Amino acid sequence: MRIAINASILDDRPSGLGIYTLNVVNYLCQIVDKNDELIIYTSVPQYFTEQSNIKIKKIPEITQPKYGKQAAIYRFKWINTSLLKNLKGEKVDLLYSTTHHGPLFYKNQIITIHDLLPIHFNYKDSLQRILQTNYFKFILPRIIERAKKIITISDCTKSNIVKYFNVQEEKIVRIYNGYDRNLFFPRDDAKSYIYGKYGIEDYILAVGASYPHKNYDNLIKAITLTLDKNIKLIIAGGKDEYRNYLKKLTKELNLVDRVLFINYVPQEDLPYLYSAARCLVYPSLYEGFGLPPLEAMACGCPVITSNTSSLPEVVGDAGVMINPHSIEEIAKAIDMVLSNENLRKEMIEKGLKQAQKFSWRKTAEEIYKVIKEIGEKK
Repeated sequence: MRIAINASILDDRPSGLGIYTLNVVNYLCQIVDKNDELIIYTSVPQYFTEQSNIKIKKIPEITQPKYGKQAAIYRFKWINTSLLKNLKGEKVDLLYSTTHHGPLFYKNQIITIHDLLPIHFNYKDSLQRILQTNYFKFILPRIIERAKKIITISDCTKSNIVKYFNVQEEKIVRIYNGYDRNLFFPRDDAKSYIYGKYGIEDYILAVGASYPHKNYDNLIKAITLTLDKNIKLIIAGGKDEYRNYLKKLTKELNLVDRVLFINYVPQEDLPYLYSAARCLVYPSLYEGFGLPPLEAMACGCPVITSNTSSLPEVVGDAGVMINPHSIEEIAKAIDMVLSNENLRKEMIEKGLKQAQKFSWRKTAEEIYKVIKEIGEKK
């Protein structure tokens, strides 16, 4: 079987969907049968290695997410023209897209829908967000209708798809995300490493201040209520627009000495940030999966997170669940974890155990199983 992989979402600084794509495709390359052939369409071919049954097709760089709305428009055009033409020329049996970006008029495809964020939160703060919302409302339903299978990353997102798009449950396969086990594990020298590089110590951590649904404004407000007035909040990563709003809020609340921002954290530093933190606080209003809590647990970092969307699926009984809308509840959870060392140890132990349920190899194996099942029915 000739299997094409649409990895057009991947760029040279992967995050979110890019991390998913990078890991899943690399593991598919490891496990693919010798009788099957993979054809990978990507603008960053350096991430993959050609083999006798693995072909890499270089696509235009403009498809990369870092080019914003221009990339979104070009990627849609490329998928529905150049990719379709190439699939026909390569006599592909099945197309697997690692995201919801699939061809509009193509039946032999499987897509992955990670979340329905543009539907839950109809942001109109930029042309790119408006385009994304319209894509989910008017284009994605037609792709779903024609696709052979839909892969999604949590039971929460699966139920959302069934409800919103009126899709039969049998058409959707839930396959959980994984995490990089070679990167995310407890680091004994984490505190000295983080202090040496970033000059910070004794902190709680928040990761990925990308959009308002991450709800870090409520977390910052909760810091004003915590009993420990010396503990610092480190907000790592994110996007400028929301992060600038959070910085302004921090100034208004006179928390500039307690709430610190690290604009960009290299992937290799993340496990040290997790390992050195007193806890991770992740009060998101909605997540299709939520990688930071999983990565934190794998690094032995206690997790406080929301009792909404997919987050209870990821964290299980290993974390402290909070109502993300309640500033007081967030503050009380922080106080409880920081003041009770026995609880912290129990959370660390349970978190390490919970994290072992997930791996990118397992994710890729389950996706490949779906691909093979569809291929056999053709």
